[in-house]
Amino acid sequence: MIGKEASEPAVVELQEDAPVAPVSAAPVSEAPEEVEETSKELPEGFALRRPVWTERNRPQSESLQGKTIRVIGTSPLANALRHSLKTAGAVDTEEAEMVVDLASGVSVTFDVAKELNSNPPRQWVAVCHPAAGAIPSVASHGARAGHAKALGREWEDTTARVIQMGMGFTPEESAAQICEELACPHGGQEVTLTKRSRQVLELVVEPESPINPRPENEVVLVTGGGRGITATLAIELAKRAPATLVLVGRSPAGVHPLDEDQEKAKVRATLKESGERVTPAAIEKVLKPLRKKEEIRQTLEQIRALGSQAEYLTCDMSEPDEVRRLVNDAIARHGTIHGCIHGAGVEESRLLADKDEKAFQRVFNGKALGGIALFSSLPKTAWMLSMG
Repeated sequence: MIGKEASEPAVVELQEDAPVAPVSAAPVSEAPEEVEETSKELPEGFALRRPVWTERNRPQSESLQGKTIRVIGTSPLANALRHSLKTAGAVDTEEAEMVVDLASGVSVTFDVAKELNSNPPRQWVAVCHPAAGAIPSVASHGARAGHAKALGREWEDTTARVIQMGMGFTPEESAAQICEELACPHGGQEVTLTKRSRQVLELVVEPESPINPRPENEVVLVTGGGRGITATLAIELAKRAPATLVLVGRSPAGVHPLDEDQEKAKVRATLKESGERVTPAAIEKVLKPLRKKEEIRQTLEQIRALGSQAEYLTCDMSEPDEVRRLVNDAIARHGTIHGCIHGAGVEESRLLADKDEKAFQRVFNGKALGGIALFSSLPKTAWMLSMG
């Protein structure tokens, strides 16, 4: 596992040092009667919650004496933390009650989680300390943070935590601060430590605010926008204001309306001619991709009927070079991109025990690596929303 850490390709994350205040969504407009209809559909007690970094003192800590703690990673910080934990009386063991993730990348983290899946630790702590201004480093650390939170949801008896280290600490200073947090089990699910402060991520309920009009004639790139929830969002944007929507997906769009009864008859005839058995499964195998094409075609049709422009492009979001070409070509055609909604992704929801590394990479590469390529290729003035 250590050997793999050294050779693993870097993956990208998001941010560094001091936390940045959450960015509010772009204002939107909607007719009053539509707002009322939408609000009636919301569940009782629904509230919009915003993550906010808040300065908090560290609660009362416990002794680490005799605690079994496993540190993943071979970096100077990982080694310094092992030394600090040993000094504090903690025991380094493979089967530990607490795992501290300082791995070089999320693939290593995934492998260790698979190894411990039958007997999960009581705590899983991801420590993030990305290099300043380096998107690949920030992304790699962010991926491990997200992985930790996913484990906290799947492993019922495991508490997942994330510790973000600010700039300016030596490995020994960081190790001392991390030890203080590890000795404080109720210090917060996500904590940022800087030279100046200790901040905890908390959720604050946002009051309802008036819906403002959206700017007209925006160029918005929407990955995964041909079908599903992202398509619904693209159509809603078109309802709010005229725009140019560049939808991106893996499946091609249909050209003509789908007559499913006619297609079923064609499939039956083709199967009979080939000597194959005509079964519902055999028919569905042919019809499924046709339905996807039709759904995309209908999305484009709805957007255009609302007075907006719509185009559809195919792209493999797991290939960063292909994503960058897509963005650059769109900017060349339309002059700029004002915003981006990243909803593309492979849906393979499975428990950890049922997911191998190839399945993990299929999901991760399109969503994370594709998202990083999008983020780094968009104009600096563009807004971006990532979904899922």
